[in-house]
Amino acid sequence: MGKKGKKAGFMNTIVLDTDLFIDLLRGFEKAIEYFERLREEDYIIYFSAITEIELISGKECNKIENLNHILCLQHLYFILPLKMPIIRPYN
Repeated sequence: MGKKGKKAGFMNTIVLDTDLFIDLLRGFEKAIEYFERLREEDYIIYFSAITEIELISGKECNKIENLNHILCLQHLYFILPLKMPIIRPYN
C-alpha cells in the first residue's frame, strides 16, 4: 500500500471483511490504526452486503449506540451488493 505505487488515474480500493469492522467498532488500536492508514493513503473502502448483515444482526446491536455506529459505516464506506452470479456457485 502506498501512494508511490499508484498509477495515474487509478484509485486504491480494498474490500474488508467483517472481523476488521468488528475490531474497529470495539475500539481495538490496531484496527483503528489500519483504517487511519487506509484513509491517509486515499483508499476507497468497500464491504459486502453480507458483512452489513453480520454487523447489524450481531449481539452488540442490542445496544442502540452500537447499532448507530454500525449504521454510520454505511455512510462512510461503500457496500457491495450481492449479485446472483456471485451467489449461485455456492448453492
